[in-house]
Amino acid sequence: MINMILVYSISGLSIILGFFALLKQKTYIDPDTNQPTEVEIPIFGKLKSNYPALVFVFLGIGLAFISFNTLHPPKKVDWEIKGSFTKEDDQDIVYANGQLKLIPAPLASEIGEGGIFEIKMKIEEGKTFEDIIQCIDFTYDTIGNASIITKDELKAYDDRQETLIEIKTKNYRKYRAVPLKPILSYKQKEDKQ
Repeated sequence: MINMILVYSISGLSIILGFFALLKQKTYIDPDTNQPTEVEIPIFGKLKSNYPALVFVFLGIGLAFISFNTLHPPKKVDWEIKGSFTKEDDQDIVYANGQLKLIPAPLASEIGEGGIFEIKMKIEEGKTFEDIIQCIDFTYDTIGNASIITKDELKAYDDRQETLIEIKTKNYRKYRAVPLKPILSYKQKEDKQ
């Protein structure tokens, strides 16, 4: 907190000194050409002289902006996502030996008995789970895989079409059980064709 106060003080002082120097309108002469110096600033265009004053102003504004974003990060809210993956036949599998991935987030998630998963995460206020996570994917090497494409399911739910979303609230999603599809080997794919 003390560091932030110090940075705000320095940025405020830089802005005040810069504006004071701008008001004084001291002209800086280039020693090589004996002409007033010119500085090109992307938004404002070319400005004659007073570039040290402009540096103070922009440095102060930049420091204040960075400090404000550091001191007041975006508010995050808790989200909870539930669902499950199932095997269509009666074969018992240990779901914990499979791999549950959230794409593109590097968030590690686990899958429990019966293929049930529960994801708890914090998401910036104003964004949804579907804005952050594109796909929930479960792969079991020897048996199969299944995916939930989050934005597609949300759109289908909102359009009142068939969807995997069972319950949708502001910060909660519950998906229906998604069956695993068998992974075909290269030889099996050739045999099907």
